[in-house]
Amino acid sequence: MQYLKKILIICFMILAYLNFTYISASNIKNNEIKKITIVSSKNYKPTVDALIKQFSDPRYNLKISYLSNKPLKLNSTDLVISLGRTSTKKTFETLFQPHNSEVAIDYKGPALLTVLIPRYQYDKYLEEIKELKYSIPKNKIFFSTIYREQPIGRKLKAIQDMFPNVKNIGVLINNYDKAVLNSLTKETKKRNLNLILTKNKYTHTLIQSLSKTLDQCDILLALPDPNIFNPFTSKGIFVSSFRRGIPVFGYTKNYVDAGAVAAIYSTPNQIARQISEAANYFFKNNQSLPQANSPKYYSLAKNKKILNLLNSVNTKNKEAS
Repeated sequence: MQYLKKILIICFMILAYLNFTYISASNIKNNEIKKITIVSSKNYKPTVDALIKQFSDPRYNLKISYLSNKPLKLNSTDLVISLGRTSTKKTFETLFQPHNSEVAIDYKGPALLTVLIPRYQYDKYLEEIKELKYSIPKNKIFFSTIYREQPIGRKLKAIQDMFPNVKNIGVLINNYDKAVLNSLTKETKKRNLNLILTKNKYTHTLIQSLSKTLDQCDILLALPDPNIFNPFTSKGIFVSSFRRGIPVFGYTKNYVDAGAVAAIYSTPNQIARQISEAANYFFKNNQSLPQANSPKYYSLAKNKKILNLLNSVNTKNKEAS
């Protein structure tokens, strides 16, 4: 009997050892080191800091590469994340270099996730990949983005929630992304709103174009068009709109602080969260990135002081008329 017990104990120990070995091997496979390189300028340091927290798990081998005059070294990584337009440009030029082959060659570099770039710029890079004769995998996304722009529908919903009586949406542009403008036209019609779209070609005609728009709109929706809204023009646009009693709906928290009544924007922590989710998707889906998308997480900032002052201005304007 004692002999039989010893045999059973030995068998149990062998089975336990084999099971432990299998689990350990499985864990090693599931916990393989995931190599990620972040390319950024110092302007996006808050987002980089948030990403460092998101990728604090020891399974991630995270490398931060701030822009400098030195060439980027990206060969020994699985996924490159570029923050902003300048970082994306340098990263793209590093990964997709011209070649002498007359036929398309397979891309063998790391996947690239660009973040906070305009939609048109991402589309332009997709076309450039084809022009450079790099073959694009059909069942694998190796180049994707999180757009800079918040969805138009999200902005219009916030405007209608804040200003239920608003009907005329004023938009002032120079040479903006056609895809965004198409979305703007579609979304305003969907919500029974009138779109007052004014195109301004020259700097010296901006005030005239703004005045024309303010004459017809109930609210001015600011788009990230640097030829319209920039450090030299924004203050003048806010002041002119305020005097007319027309609120400005901005696209950054800084614009709310400067005089916009509200803005929808994504914080560094929110962007970092979405990037982390995209990276996890990448490593769980045979190193294929998710489809290009808009910011998923966002915040709504309001300037209550400006809202109250605008109410006073509109009351005085009505009394004067």
